[in-house]
Amino acid sequence: MAASLRNVLKWDDRSTINTTTPTRHRPSRAIFSLPQRATGLRRQQEVALFTRNMAMLLDVGLPPLQTLVLLQRGANSPSLNTAIEKIVDAVNNGRPMSHGMRHSPQVFDEVYVHLVSTGELNGQLPKTLSQLAVDLERKIKLKRDVRSALIYPSCVVTTAALTSSLLLVFVIPTFKDLFADFGVALPWLTQKVIALSELSVRWLPGTLGTLCVLFAVLARLMSTTRGRDSFDSVSLTCPLVGKLLVQSSLARVARTLSTTLEAGVPILPALQASGHAADNSSIRRDIEEARLKVAEGVPLSQALTRSKLISPTMIQMLEVGERTGSLDKMLGKIAHYYEDEVERAVTNLKHLIEPVIMVVLGTVVGGIVLAMYLPIFNMGALVR
Repeated sequence: MAASLRNVLKWDDRSTINTTTPTRHRPSRAIFSLPQRATGLRRQQEVALFTRNMAMLLDVGLPPLQTLVLLQRGANSPSLNTAIEKIVDAVNNGRPMSHGMRHSPQVFDEVYVHLVSTGELNGQLPKTLSQLAVDLERKIKLKRDVRSALIYPSCVVTTAALTSSLLLVFVIPTFKDLFADFGVALPWLTQKVIALSELSVRWLPGTLGTLCVLFAVLARLMSTTRGRDSFDSVSLTCPLVGKLLVQSSLARVARTLSTTLEAGVPILPALQASGHAADNSSIRRDIEEARLKVAEGVPLSQALTRSKLISPTMIQMLEVGERTGSLDKMLGKIAHYYEDEVERAVTNLKHLIEPVIMVVLGTVVGGIVLAMYLPIFNMGALVR
């Protein structure tokens, strides 16, 4: 066992583990190396890696306290390091690890703590952590896919707008002075581009000021609950993107609900936890309404029938799972289905957007360049 553990950890023979006081040695660059700072998706990646490593070490027989101290050596993130210290303190005081995790809600959410506590109670903590790591990795991949589908076209469109603005404000006026010396009539396209350039230069300060005010107002609205709810509702109705957002949120809800039910968490707290997993407030509100109905004795499949965002197919699958007593497994299949749909939708969206973006870029930028060279071509024809 010691030999196999050493092969897994790849530590130096001179290393020792302090089981009483957490040490802050500089981590060895093994599997426990983590990023320095964690915000949002980066923090989720840290927690997934921490969970995967802890499940592996506990599974090979390393005691929990030694596992935590060893993982702390590789935790470069201050937030994760502090969270592990709280867990170590709880274990040193004879309490379970889940008790220490509750003191770090910014790192370990309610679902995570629930599942770890359940694994400790039923004596299957390594298995629970391994499944939890798989679920976290799936959610990270899902969120990364959705972000890539949304960020890529936004970046390209923004780049095209900045390029066009620079041409209109700084380049076109230079060509305008050059064309004035030709003494010939300019082509129609060139006249329109020069007129657009003059308009852009004239209205540039006001446009920039208006954009700054709009961004400030939008940021202020997004910081409020009502503004965020309105944005979430509108985003679900956007062409192409709305369906993708619904599927990704439902995938996270189904995955979280499946994991919590499989771990033995009661249906009501499992629904509450799965509602928090949804990134959209509209879906979160539907899940909360369904939870209240389930508390009254209504089956989950019937409680979700009023939601306009949940498809009839998903409700039918939930009904089958309730009748057969395999609701957690059916939810896992639903989550897998929506995850595949999101991946397929992201691929199709990229394939659809790329040619559209290329056509728009070619038309806008190419049209401006062509408008500037048409007078030069005409002058060449006059000289011949």
